[in-house]
Amino acid sequence: MTARPRTDTRWWGWGDPDRGTSLSQTVQNLLDQRGIKTESQEQVPDIGDVAIPDPVDLPPSITDKIDPSRFFVDHESRIRHSGGQAIADLTERRNGRIGNLPDAVFVPGDSAEIELFLEACDVEGIAVVPFGGGTSVVGGVRPETGPHRAVVALDTVALRGFELDRES
Repeated sequence: MTARPRTDTRWWGWGDPDRGTSLSQTVQNLLDQRGIKTESQEQVPDIGDVAIPDPVDLPPSITDKIDPSRFFVDHESRIRHSGGQAIADLTERRNGRIGNLPDAVFVPGDSAEIELFLEACDVEGIAVVPFGGGTSVVGGVRPETGPHRAVVALDTVALRGFELDRES
């Protein structure tokens, strides 16, 4: 079975999507004493209501070399890989206005697939952005197309084990 892109955080903010966001009364009292508001005035949009552009189709020279079930172009996968957890990224998502999106999310199963994929993307002029844990508070996972015709997020969620080349 092919792994899916990660969904282990909220699409619009930090934290486990299966856990509530309530604070203990002790913490709430402490924040109240310091005048810190904890209730947001804004409603988070439903992920399905966030308008995004259609993805650029990847050329067959890429998708024919790799199991197509490893590529995801669905609405949620693209939004979840539109950036990290920096305040600018989260604000874009919470406001339902996302500036940069990958055209696809690629979930490789091993290093051989990564190598084939990167070689094909290089030939085709496709940008690739590695996506590990997805925190990226400094903008490292923002899918910037730059001079390329498309951008793909390479989600490492399915990779296990690695070799370390200490010299490199």
